[in-house]
Amino acid sequence: MIDRGPFLDREAIDAKLIDQLGYFDEVTQAALERSGTGAELVKSRDYLDVAGHPHRSGPTIAVIYGTGSIQRESSGVDPLMGGASMGSDDMADAFHDAANDPDVRAILFRIDSGGGSAVASETIRRALVKAKQAGKPVIVSMGEAAASGGYWIAMNADKIVAHPGTLTGSIGVVAGKMVTSGLWDRVGIEWGQVSRGRNATIWSPLTPYSESESQRLDNILDDIYGAFVRNVAEARKLPVDSVRDVAKGRVWTGAQAKALGLVDELGDMETALGFAREAAGLARDADVTLQAFPKPEPPWKQALDLLTDRSEVRSLTAVISEFRPILREMGMLTRDPAREILSMPPTGLIH
Repeated sequence: MIDRGPFLDREAIDAKLIDQLGYFDEVTQAALERSGTGAELVKSRDYLDVAGHPHRSGPTIAVIYGTGSIQRESSGVDPLMGGASMGSDDMADAFHDAANDPDVRAILFRIDSGGGSAVASETIRRALVKAKQAGKPVIVSMGEAAASGGYWIAMNADKIVAHPGTLTGSIGVVAGKMVTSGLWDRVGIEWGQVSRGRNATIWSPLTPYSESESQRLDNILDDIYGAFVRNVAEARKLPVDSVRDVAKGRVWTGAQAKALGLVDELGDMETALGFAREAAGLARDADVTLQAFPKPEPPWKQALDLLTDRSEVRSLTAVISEFRPILREMGMLTRDPAREILSMPPTGLIH
């Protein structure tokens, strides 16, 4: 069946992958007919208003969401992958605020990340450890992935819960750089750089790694990898040699990770919430109030932020308009086949 896919609609029925073909309006009409006379469709918000919203009464458990690639400073959008990014400063602030909130009994940390910056990951891990030291138990719930840096920020939790198929582990470190000199050669732009030191250009995008720089990078990566392995061994109470055996950047499913001692239990976020209740000294089915950290801003503050962002956009547009004459002259230079060297025209920015 795998080799025959992707399937046409009728083929999918014959293969028993689906039960019936139809449109959404046919589905809703069938549901109304099966529900009996007087039935009507109800929006989820209206349903919750009648049935009651869950997790809005009882002791408070903080919920912190760590989603996307891990980077330093603020959360935002990953410029390479286009998805959400997890900023270390924002995450550290969330743990700090939850740890210092007297109403918070425990912290539920939901992670869905394939990793990122080692420095940022260590910042978040440290914030988690300090929250534990402040007396707030931390329970981790892993989503689709908690690998590399995503596992780094999870390993010190009081309990780690993963889905059976969660991609986890990847205890390893990798680094590199994009060398763009070929690109600049193709567009006729030359760069010069002034450096002092055998490894001064190790992060420069203009030159590949020299032999010395490559060796220095290997030493840096070896040191980070060693710290990762030692921290996992200490956090998970495993022998260092055992961690090395399951490390080396290999990725495990949640079920495999549990057998290897990298996670404690298999389950979803509700399972993790049950452990958070227990850590808070409550029954596993006790009513609790889930409070997101950082706490959502009031509507007036969100509106103010939008207005601020728009003013920043206007300011940026004004700045760009000042550079239009320069950009126009540069464009003329690039279209002139007689010019073999592209030089920067006078900017008027230096007096």
